[in-house]
Amino acid sequence: MINQQLTQSYFESAQIVLRDMASIQIEAGGYFYPDHNDILSYGVASIITFMGKIKGRLLIDMDPELAIQIARNINDEEFSNAKEFMVLTTISEVNNVIAGKANTGLNNIFSLGLRLAPPIVFTGKKPIVCIPKINSESIDCYSKHGRFRINVAFEGGAITK
Repeated sequence: MINQQLTQSYFESAQIVLRDMASIQIEAGGYFYPDHNDILSYGVASIITFMGKIKGRLLIDMDPELAIQIARNINDEEFSNAKEFMVLTTISEVNNVIAGKANTGLNNIFSLGLRLAPPIVFTGKKPIVCIPKINSESIDCYSKHGRFRINVAFEGGAITK
């Protein structure tokens, strides 16, 4: 099981980044739960890995309508399709900022030395994300523009201070 302080930092970071960068509020639809299955994406997802004293990854996943709205708000441009280059690039960068903010806080608390790899982003009709050999936890969130999921995984699970 992943330490609650670890997972919560990614949720809080996502709330702050989406509010400050895109003027979008997300609310949790519950709590983090173990997610040991393949993930059926809502339509637009970005994954970023990180390493330091521990390894892990952050996946953000959202409805295409939410991805478009995030890109509109950040870029002050109109987009009509989640597959547009600037929409995907924007979601990739949003994931980078969310992970960077959370990892900085975790590094300050736990001295983990976490460093980010470049994020990847993908879209499609119900793509399945399969990342074997690592347990993760998810939290389902909602906004007025669509669903948003955060999935966090650390190799080896929890850490202690």
